[in-house]
Amino acid sequence: MGIKKLALVILSIAIAFSFVGCKDQFISNSICCQIPAGENIKIFIATDPHYMSKELFDDGEAFTNFVNMGDGKLIHYSEEIFDAFTYDVENHKPDVLIIPGDLSCNGEKESHMEFAEKLKTIQKMGTCVLVVPGNHDIENSWARKYEGEELIKIDSITPEEFEDIYYAYGYKDAVAKDPNSLSYLATPAEDLWILMLDSAKYKRNKLRDGPEMGGEISPKSLEWIRECGNLAKENDAKLLAVMHH
Repeated sequence: MGIKKLALVILSIAIAFSFVGCKDQFISNSICCQIPAGENIKIFIATDPHYMSKELFDDGEAFTNFVNMGDGKLIHYSEEIFDAFTYDVENHKPDVLIIPGDLSCNGEKESHMEFAEKLKTIQKMGTCVLVVPGNHDIENSWARKYEGEELIKIDSITPEEFEDIYYAYGYKDAVAKDPNSLSYLATPAEDLWILMLDSAKYKRNKLRDGPEMGGEISPKSLEWIRECGNLAKENDAKLLAVMHH
């Protein structure tokens, strides 16, 4: 075995053992980075798309009242707005697209499923997509379908379903996942890591009529964040933190 090959094997073993010492939430035995250290990285951030499937509303009184009594969000054009943004992504070709929460209007499962398909189009363009939930996305009792004058209660999603639906958009390639939330650590570049933090308080939504608007990071998640920071420091990477709140 040549000296160079031996050195490479020793380095690989050292990296593997550095992860063995970490807690179970560090799930990868290697760090897979797309962009070499020192190279530029282009990042787009698009927050609060509040996407709503057109299958869930019509031009009836119920939906019109919902829009008019809202806070100015153009929910009825959410698909067109995001499609226009996708065209922007195609033209500018960012390395990473970060969407930090409120992916759906009010956590409707159908909206989430459609939005994930939209993200698939972007990822096929070569842009890495990273998402975390916002306060509207999970266990939302406001999830509704609007038909004429009727408001029909429909399914929202659980935290487990969120990770399953958006598995390809951050969770699949995460170096680390927080066992106490939907936070994870992404490594799009060797020298820039992104801490995608789940600050939503959806665990309380079942106790109230509507989503908890505020955010928080639990003490256990803070400890996990410290471990991620130490890991980034050991690997000479800067750490960028992203969350909805």
